[in-house]
Amino acid sequence: MKNSIRLQEKTGWVIPTVNFHFIEECNYRCVFCYANYPANRKKEILSDDEKIALIEQIGKDGRFRKINFAGGEPFLYERLLDLVRCAKQHGLETSIVTNFSLLTQETLSKYVGYLDILGLSIDSLDPEILIKHGRYEGVITDDFQDNILAIAKFCHHNGIMVKVNTVVTQANRYEILAPFVNQLRAFRWKILQVNIVPDLVPKKAYLLRVPEEEFYEYVQANRPHIDSSKTEIVVETERLMQSSYLMINPYGEFEFRDDENQLHRSRKILEVGVEEALREVHTDYERFLERGGEYRVSEVRAKG
Repeated sequence: MKNSIRLQEKTGWVIPTVNFHFIEECNYRCVFCYANYPANRKKEILSDDEKIALIEQIGKDGRFRKINFAGGEPFLYERLLDLVRCAKQHGLETSIVTNFSLLTQETLSKYVGYLDILGLSIDSLDPEILIKHGRYEGVITDDFQDNILAIAKFCHHNGIMVKVNTVVTQANRYEILAPFVNQLRAFRWKILQVNIVPDLVPKKAYLLRVPEEEFYEYVQANRPHIDSSKTEIVVETERLMQSSYLMINPYGEFEFRDDENQLHRSRKILEVGVEEALREVHTDYERFLERGGEYRVSEVRAKG
């Protein structure tokens, strides 16, 4: 990591994608979710106007190309469309990662022309596995697969690209999910080794951990079933995730996790400015490239 830090300091390279975890609330309770923020900082959460002001600063800075809205569950936030519009108006490529449980075509229709990528978190098609992961609310209905397919179809007809994120654990590591990903016509399938962050997840999350060897077995088992002419498989181990994501938390601070999974935060961006806040985080640009983070929406669209 030290070499990458020196390289970044020397060249000024900054990871061009910002993951804005602007909302804490979620209607799911994923066992391995690390988006758990301390109760004593509730008063520091950005206001609606501050969220907009922060996005404007990120857009005007000029070093960032894409902003990914994450949570929590983004569609719980009533003014999400305002955030996406603001980002697009300031020249940023826009993406949302969602558990899609609250998403309807009517809701999504409002984002046409502003949203570039819809990321769907899909770990399994097996309700029992989803329950083990905590990816459910109430009852998992029999038509949930049809609902996902309908959302994906709407996206394709309206210029929104579809991406799938799958977290691999002990519960789903034998599942062949690729045929369903083909049906969704996702341009990227990000397959992630479950990342167990100490002190932020319950003890039962450790039972879901998969060694890297078993994680790659899942990837290799699914790879022959994917239509590689339409979908790129992106593989992310725990190691690749660490230090390669530039995040903004609900308080408006840059965050990153180092190789020991320790969390580091900058001062508040709206108080010190983007330039000064960036000096206080050291992300690994080379690792960002290694995990396939560098791509442009326009180039992907041009490929069809």
